[in-house]
Amino acid sequence: MAGVGALGGGALGPDLTGSYEKYGGAQGLGSSLEAMTFPTMAPIFAGKPLTVGERADLVAFLAAAPTQERTAGAAGKLIGLSVGLAVLIVLAALVFWRRRLTGVRRPLVSSAREG
Repeated sequence: MAGVGALGGGALGPDLTGSYEKYGGAQGLGSSLEAMTFPTMAPIFAGKPLTVGERADLVAFLAAAPTQERTAGAAGKLIGLSVGLAVLIVLAALVFWRRRLTGVRRPLVSSAREG
């Protein structure tokens, strides 16, 4: 969905941004979800169809999604979180692995001093 989330949607499935208009608004999309006319989703929902409330929620989401826009600071937040997480990983590696070579280094240093 364009404009939804910090990255503005993904590439895993088809773009659903204009699906509300494509299926004829609330009534057309609602009946498509009820009959599950989508070949990919039909086997998944064959044993457990969507409830009336779930269909209404999906229709409302798909109707409002094209009007949503990503805020200007969303990309900055995502970059900040990524950098912060990278720093935490590096700090954790320094703390937990700082003595990783002491079992090998001490005998080598002591043998070099003696010899």
